[in-house]
Amino acid sequence: MAGTRSPVSSLPTFDADLGLICISECRHVALKLYIQSDFLGSELDTELDVYRRIEDSPKHHPGRSAVRSVLDSFEVDTPSARHRCLVHIPLWESALNIKHRNSIRRLPQPVIAFLLRRLFLALDLLHRDCHIAHTDIKEANILLPADSSVLTQCENQELAKPSPKKEVDGGVIYLSREMGTPRAFGAPMLCDFGSAVPLDDGLEHREDIQPDIYRSPEVILDIPWTYSVDIWNVGCMVSIVKVNVQVRAEYHPFLGLGRL
Repeated sequence: MAGTRSPVSSLPTFDADLGLICISECRHVALKLYIQSDFLGSELDTELDVYRRIEDSPKHHPGRSAVRSVLDSFEVDTPSARHRCLVHIPLWESALNIKHRNSIRRLPQPVIAFLLRRLFLALDLLHRDCHIAHTDIKEANILLPADSSVLTQCENQELAKPSPKKEVDGGVIYLSREMGTPRAFGAPMLCDFGSAVPLDDGLEHREDIQPDIYRSPEVILDIPWTYSVDIWNVGCMVSIVKVNVQVRAEYHPFLGLGRL
């Protein structure tokens, strides 16, 4: 799977990492392209189902603006495979990248407070109205919107001087263009529902979820888990972005659940 942006049909691509322009609607969009669609099976349909649930959730819920939605989806056939593509609004940097730009590798407390408020609004929507556990909350999956100035600038540069390209194994690869800095940023949004799990199916869930450093005690102990795993996930993430300390549950085969 690759979170890359590529052309739709005959539309031109202006950057391999940020977005493209849809000439017919005069708007920039971003594509999430699954390279190995055939191997993901039902996971592809699960992610689309999550986006449908978000679309069907109450419009007035403040969490609607705190989660990334999908504008459209389609499939592209190539000689080697069929690829699922999701169309999103373009977003900018992640909380992880912003933290790494800070010399002390931490986020300021006011930024963390605002990020948490947005994150809990998103989880309230997902848990209460969409009946979804995200299961993969981390800094890299919290992205900030930005104004379209950098995309417009990139578009104009591409029209004036197209990016170099080459053909490799029957496909065309474009050289990515370095992007500028947006004039303004928006509120953070929770993204990437590829690992999300619907919990309104009446089943007992014991799936092995979450990265190791964010894994909740229920998952480690192989006991049924529910929406609370996302809250544990958030707590672990905050300990990293605030004090750069990893909080994790550890399990010993003879002593049971160990230190946190």
